[in-house]
Parts: sequence; structure tokens; C-alpha cells
Amino acid sequence: MNGDYTKVDLHTRYFRNARELLSFISPDHATRFNECLATKLNELAANETTCVKAS
Repeated sequence: MNGDYTKVDLHTRYFRNARELLSFISPDHATRFNECLATKLNELAANETTCVKAS
């Protein structure tokens, strides 16, 4: 920006929500989140199956 405060809009980026910001910062965040979520859900499902068999 170097001191040009008359045209702030040229140097400022606005985001509508956190998801849009994350997509800008880390385009692959959604894929990684989905992978982690699937792993955790599979762990929970396996744990639940083990608990049901033990009963």
C-alpha cells in the first residue's frame, strides 16, 4: 500500500463468511476437513459396533 490511503479498496479484500476466507487462505481445507471427518466417523462407527457386539 505504501501510504496511499485514498484508494483503500484497491488493497483490501472482504469476505462474506469464514468459509470464503478459508477457501482463499487454504483452497484444500474443505478436502482435508472432509477426510478428517470421515476418519472420525469411521472410528466412531467401529467403536459402536464393538460395543454392540460386547453387549
